[in-house]
Amino acid sequence: MKKHIPFPSIDPVGTGRNIQRLRALNNLSIADVQQFFGFDSPQAIYLWQQGKSIPTTDHLLALSHLFCVTMNDILVTRQPQVAVTKHPPTSGSAPRWVNYLQMHHHFAA
Repeated sequence: MKKHIPFPSIDPVGTGRNIQRLRALNNLSIADVQQFFGFDSPQAIYLWQQGKSIPTTDHLLALSHLFCVTMNDILVTRQPQVAVTKHPPTSGSAPRWVNYLQMHHHFAA
């Protein structure tokens, strides 16, 4: 049986709220964002803001430029629920993902 390795995931509702917040912070209407993307209808923007869908990578990149933030500033992530290790791995030449797995007791070096 394979072990499930927990990893962060996108919180669509939190991300949608964040898109709505950033849009308002930049004094942009739904129609402004619709026009920016050249969409025929605002439906996609409403779906993003409601957390019913997540913008594509290209749309996230465009939103980041529109809002003058990074893509990471738009995305809200859920962190995996894991036990904290008492002894974090020492930094060395191991790839970051190996350190991540070591920290979460799923991999022995």
